[in-house]
Amino acid sequence: MRILLFNEFTSTFGGTDLVVNTEINGLRKAGHTVRLFTYNNKEFLRSKLLPRYFTVIKSCFKTFYVKEFQLIIDEFKPDIIHFHNIYQLFRTPIWNWIEPQTAKIILHLHNYYPFCLNSFFFAESICTSCLNENSWMPGIKLKCYNSSLFQTTFVNIARPLPNDWIKFSSKIDRFIAVSNFIAKFYGNSGINSQKISILPNAVKMNQVESTSFGGEYILYLGTITKLKGTEWVCKIAEKLKEIPFIIAGEGKDYLYLKEKYKSFHNLEFAGYVEDEKKNHLLQHCRFLIFPTMGWESFGLSILEGYSYGKPVLTTGLGGISEIVKHDLTGIIVDELTLSSFSKQAKRLWDETCEGDFYSTNCREFVKNYSIDNHIKQLTKIYEEALL
Repeated sequence: MRILLFNEFTSTFGGTDLVVNTEINGLRKAGHTVRLFTYNNKEFLRSKLLPRYFTVIKSCFKTFYVKEFQLIIDEFKPDIIHFHNIYQLFRTPIWNWIEPQTAKIILHLHNYYPFCLNSFFFAESICTSCLNENSWMPGIKLKCYNSSLFQTTFVNIARPLPNDWIKFSSKIDRFIAVSNFIAKFYGNSGINSQKISILPNAVKMNQVESTSFGGEYILYLGTITKLKGTEWVCKIAEKLKEIPFIIAGEGKDYLYLKEKYKSFHNLEFAGYVEDEKKNHLLQHCRFLIFPTMGWESFGLSILEGYSYGKPVLTTGLGGISEIVKHDLTGIIVDELTLSSFSKQAKRLWDETCEGDFYSTNCREFVKNYSIDNHIKQLTKIYEEALL
């Protein structure tokens, strides 16, 4: 099978980017011919001012890189064209402006970008105003993208309204949702549910049997924003002064929180981590804390923790409740208050010290999310689309 993948890599390597690389390697290993068309936001941010300016201007038109992409389609002659992330520079449904020839078009549903300017459905709390009103004005007023009126206005330019995006999606042959939650949401929003397949993200299995229970600290691993509840981790650390906490990652609230809580002796900000440093933090933590305030579509860092036998303490919002089994692979806090979160954090800290019950469950549960299994299911989705 000849597969052409499309992805706009984010400035900070994230979960979607990891999924794309995993699928490329897995599909090639399975004997398929794979090609990637990509634009990297990190390279865009590193470019000089004038080229960056012209790129921004060009991105406001639906013809942005369409010609280049079409040339690859004509030359490569793929059976499958698989779109992952197309935001922020590819703001319009690029699949609507190409001629796929005989290829089938697949769109991966990782987030809520078509219906929300920041993709999270979160302002100060969960908010679906833009979708409900079929207008970007609520998001612009709230400065929903990076808390910047300028940036929010920019990402709105030439972007189809939610109802228009749903119309454009009729050209998609198959949608892939990373969780039941996001599949149901898109189905309720007007996408043909019969076209949606559910395929959870995958994680490496090489560490599944390598560690047991126990650990030296509670770990937060992810983007540092209000949506993710990162400041709650800081406030929980304030309540549980006898327990060490490490916050690993970066995001728009990183410098603010690091400065605000710099006097906390039991709280460390590790910055962005990857590869060996991330593996070390996962291996030596006692459990992960994931106090998200929004509708998460998935939680890849949770699976990464499971691969080391580490449970998670979380709100369970969105698709998180599908990968966290309460009192088996972690704890879902039923009362979203700092007091309740702190109480459950202390409980999980004590329980993970006393035995390997959670660790055993996590290592067993995560086997369902192997890369080999992911590639087999993905290939089956491709084959069904080609029928």
